[in-house]
Amino acid sequence: MRSKCVWNSTLIFTLIISAICNAAQKKSAAEPPDPQRALGCIRTINTSALTYKDTYKKGYSPTLAAMGVRAGVTDHPPEAAGLIDEHLASGNMAGYKFIYMAGKKIADGSIATYTAMARPSQWKEGVVSYFTDESGVIRWTTSNRAPTVKDPTIDSLPELK
Repeated sequence: MRSKCVWNSTLIFTLIISAICNAAQKKSAAEPPDPQRALGCIRTINTSALTYKDTYKKGYSPTLAAMGVRAGVTDHPPEAAGLIDEHLASGNMAGYKFIYMAGKKIADGSIATYTAMARPSQWKEGVVSYFTDESGVIRWTTSNRAPTVKDPTIDSLPELK
């Protein structure tokens, strides 16, 4: 019973973060990049990935969509965990494209690693792209390229100081 209570508290926390990330989402698909919302979404992905791992005991989610909600699904199986909303699960939100990649399955069939990126849908100079992985460390770049584990950590981002 304790694990269900922990899962419920984590789910509530994740849904609150997801709601913050989803604020004002009713904008068009061509919305300008919003780096602060994208950062919130990357944090939501990290929290949801950890919750998924703890809940289903099969490692991290195989896809971003599997962490999302699915219409008519109330029991939250591993294919529709209900940890993130449908907008983020689609990979497009806040003027960003979110790319989630699960690592290879290990001997017991679980997924031990993942990476996630947020890149502006329409890049322009100075707009931040984000990278994270199972470490939970968020990294960033303003270059017109995919961010990587070699980029600086989020605590060095000037806008956040």
